[in-house]
Amino acid sequence: MKIKYLGTAAAEGWPALFCDCPSCQMARELGGKNIRTRAQAVVDGRLLIDFGPDTYLHVIRDGLKLHEINHCIVTHGHCDHFYTTDLMMKARPYAQSGSAAPFHVYGTKRIGELYKRMRDVDDDCENLDDCVKLSEIYPFQPFSVLNYRVTPLRAAHDPAECCLIFLIEDEAGKTLLYGNDTAYFPEETWEQLRGRRLDLVSLDCTMGILGDGATHMGWNGDVRTKERLEAMGCVHDNTVFILNHFSHNCGRGLSHEEMEALAAPKGFLVACDGFTAEV
Repeated sequence: MKIKYLGTAAAEGWPALFCDCPSCQMARELGGKNIRTRAQAVVDGRLLIDFGPDTYLHVIRDGLKLHEINHCIVTHGHCDHFYTTDLMMKARPYAQSGSAAPFHVYGTKRIGELYKRMRDVDDDCENLDDCVKLSEIYPFQPFSVLNYRVTPLRAAHDPAECCLIFLIEDEAGKTLLYGNDTAYFPEETWEQLRGRRLDLVSLDCTMGILGDGATHMGWNGDVRTKERLEAMGCVHDNTVFILNHFSHNCGRGLSHEEMEALAAPKGFLVACDGFTAEV
């Protein structure tokens, strides 16, 4: 199983859209891996995770073949993770050719509400209902997508909606935990992880070297999460741990290289846009 990180930043991107703080200045000056778009990933080139406002850029920059991808699981309804307007681009008159298969979106009730709001206000498509299909999903209730078994787990993020992280298992028994946009996991999520064998763990590092927040983790929370997974027997010698979802609002933002130097001794890799890991 392979995951490609298309975007690795929080909602404002890094450098942030309107910001000229020292962290954003540093990112602009250094360039390269320090330029981060809004969070999105793809598993095996065919299962999309989140549909944010930088999807078009990822199609152009990374060769994301969105016309060949028909399934997207959505963590939550914040606009950096679910940008509904671009779903219209699947339908006529915006798309003239490409896959005739519908684009399936799997998300909570909130995702359905946001999609309906877009349709009520902006929809000028001829056949959007034929092109986009929504399926409601629920915490701790597994569902099947392609050859994957996906288990939504509850995140500690926005108390106003049900936010999710995902366990993704393939037919070969490989298991990936995609866990950004959450603070330290709720206990009910920890219970669901008990007895699991994880091959790749991707964790939120929005707060950087600041202390953990109520809606996001930072470096200390990442280390604590890794140690708890190890203590629970959920990982093995070859489990890959990856830090993801970074923000300039994290005190003195570390460069990508500085973050790597901090993370490596504790056994973490640091994602950047375009970073790929395989297990």
